[in-house]
Amino acid sequence: KATFEEVSFSDGLIHVVDASDSEVFRHMETVEQVLLELNLNHKPNLTVFNKVDRGIFGLNGRKGIPVSALTGEGLETLIDELDRLLRASLKKVRFFLPHNRGDILTQLYSLGHVLKVEHGPKGIAVDCEIAQKFINRFQPYLAQNGHSR
Repeated sequence: KATFEEVSFSDGLIHVVDASDSEVFRHMETVEQVLLELNLNHKPNLTVFNKVDRGIFGLNGRKGIPVSALTGEGLETLIDELDRLLRASLKKVRFFLPHNRGDILTQLYSLGHVLKVEHGPKGIAVDCEIAQKFINRFQPYLAQNGHSR
């Protein structure tokens, strides 16, 4: 359970399971039960069924991405789904920064996905996709109603 408690700090969970294990669904149920007990079952998650190259495999009605780390099968789909999962928690916002706060622009590039930067006479307008927890950090620079100050 100590390992699962680390999940409380994450934005999401990637559950990689061994699809070749005959007990795969029992193991998944155990993990799901622990997440429920720790009240972490609300986190966005993605199940990855690895080792599908080892033979017959069925999802048994479960949602997940079948992959083979050995052959590379399904990895492109996995990357697309990870991108979708991560972007789902982002919000599009506009910040207006004074010219002397290039440090904040650097942080926005690091913490989010910067879509557009416009340097103007009064400052820097930055359109980006970023998680709410980081929007709060930069609240003083949040442009009101999408307009620069």
